[in-house]
Amino acid sequence: MPGRIRSWTGYFDVWPTGVVVDHHWFLARPAVEVGMASDESKAEYVCRMCRALLFTSDDLMEHEPQRHQISQRKKLKEAKLGAVECSSYFLSDTKEWMDEASLAEGKLFCPVAKCNSRLGSFGWSGSQCSCGTWVTPSVQFTKSRVDVKVKMAIPAVFVPVVEAAAVAAPGGDSVVDKSQGIDDASDTPTPAEAAVTPSA
Repeated sequence: MPGRIRSWTGYFDVWPTGVVVDHHWFLARPAVEVGMASDESKAEYVCRMCRALLFTSDDLMEHEPQRHQISQRKKLKEAKLGAVECSSYFLSDTKEWMDEASLAEGKLFCPVAKCNSRLGSFGWSGSQCSCGTWVTPSVQFTKSRVDVKVKMAIPAVFVPVVEAAAVAAPGGDSVVDKSQGIDDASDTPTPAEAAVTPSA
């Protein structure tokens, strides 16, 4: 088996006979994907006071702004000011950490006992968002009491796979990779072989 040495241009294989094979003479093969890449970025929502995880972006319930806005005057005023930003997050369902007693009272508190800060409200009959839309059921978190942490997608790493076109084997014979369709050039030394071949 050959040993391996490094250089600033890459690495070389050194056979016991002293023949050095430069990997820059290898033929590049198609790249292969290494590792795992997530499809999308996912956001986590945490308590602003203690940073405890509350829910993720998969739990959010989307709603159409101003869908149930009754006041026409308010609609016109908000239209002049621009798009209305909702002041709350709504979940599609309750979470396991939510206390049943608190849900019965219609209040949502942080699951960490030492924190126990008020985060939002709950109601089966629903509640109205600041944009005017009525959301039912209402698992509502106030945005000012929740922070968002975004997990970025990890890109896949593509590593080129190389394969030798002609490798010098022990004894000075040339071993040719026939799968690459390369003719035997046995008498013509590579630059790497010429560099280590002693002069006559």
